[in-house]
Amino acid sequence: MDFINWLYSLKLTIGSFPFIIQVSIVFICLSLFMSVFLVIYLTIIRNTNKIKEKLQDNIAPKVSQLFMEIIHNNYLEKEQEVKEKFEEIIDSDHKKVRKNKKYKHDLAIESLIKIRQNYKEESDRYSLIIRALNIEKYIGTKFSKLTYGAKKKAILELAELGLSSSDSRVLSYTYSSNNEIQTEARLSYLSLSRNDPYRFFDEIKGEMSSWSQIKLMNLLIEQSNTEGLPNFGKWIGYSKNDSLVIFLLKAATYFDQKKAIGTIREKIRSDNHILRSEVITALGKLKDFEIEDHLKNTYQNESDLCQVSIIKAIGYLGSGKSLEFLKQSFYEATSLDIKKVIATVIFDYDTDGKMLFFEMKSKIENKVDFSQKPLEINSYKENLYFNLQLFKHIENDLILYK
Repeated sequence: MDFINWLYSLKLTIGSFPFIIQVSIVFICLSLFMSVFLVIYLTIIRNTNKIKEKLQDNIAPKVSQLFMEIIHNNYLEKEQEVKEKFEEIIDSDHKKVRKNKKYKHDLAIESLIKIRQNYKEESDRYSLIIRALNIEKYIGTKFSKLTYGAKKKAILELAELGLSSSDSRVLSYTYSSNNEIQTEARLSYLSLSRNDPYRFFDEIKGEMSSWSQIKLMNLLIEQSNTEGLPNFGKWIGYSKNDSLVIFLLKAATYFDQKKAIGTIREKIRSDNHILRSEVITALGKLKDFEIEDHLKNTYQNESDLCQVSIIKAIGYLGSGKSLEFLKQSFYEATSLDIKKVIATVIFDYDTDGKMLFFEMKSKIENKVDFSQKPLEINSYKENLYFNLQLFKHIENDLILYK
């Protein structure tokens, strides 16, 4: 009662002060409160980091050694034995760690992930440890947290540990409104699902970032070595997402999916010249010789980007039937960049291509008068000089990237 009376009198006292003084008192009180809060928060963070350092320096090596023995040396057979041995290592080292289940589980997950990354061979002994320590259940609790970071970490951990039983949980996040979670969920679902891992291709919307394409390609490479890959022509044919189609064209090319050629050809009529350029490149790399005449016939009507792709595609095909076309295209080209691509393709075409390359270079050298002064050189002569330097650049074997 006395305390309440004191607070009431304090309120009356402060209320009798001028307004500016009242405001100053409020700010001082807030500052004191924030200072105390900050000190407490930093103390908690400091203690937390100390525990983590203790885990990493003293306990983590012992836990990793235990897991290695269980996985590779068939040490311990029962879940209860694994749990007791793990708890024994934790309990023997740090009492604060013993009380904190979060750090124990995170340590176990981190150790298992490192072992899986360093030792690629599969083993059913991983599941023994995961069941014994209830790791899958612990990861599941992170999905109920509000922060996107926790959800993203949970998805990555499920994928890294290969917990395919949780693929349905990950699938629900492949349509998340958060782009980072959506990308990680799709990549993780691809590695986890054993039924239809590519179903999210049907729902991809918007541009695919370069980073997500790189990660997805790496996963496809892993899948090709284990489970095999579907025919990407399925999505190339009906998908309305040009970004996805361009990625799948590159994937079909990388994995040499000639069965997709028929579907890829249909996309050559696309109004999107970037997509059309990728289609032309893909058909060249996949050795679709039937498309070569069509490419030459449409060359003059295409954009510069597609013209470059047509020239490169003819180089990839290497049929030996297009040297005259390449020669004519070089002399008609007005862009030095396109001329460089054409000359490079001629040089790499075949034996006849190299002969034509040096023949064209020789004709240019015969027309160039090296005795002329710079002021006497007109635009025609200047063009000859540029062409000659271009040929010298391409034939120089010391230049790797031409």
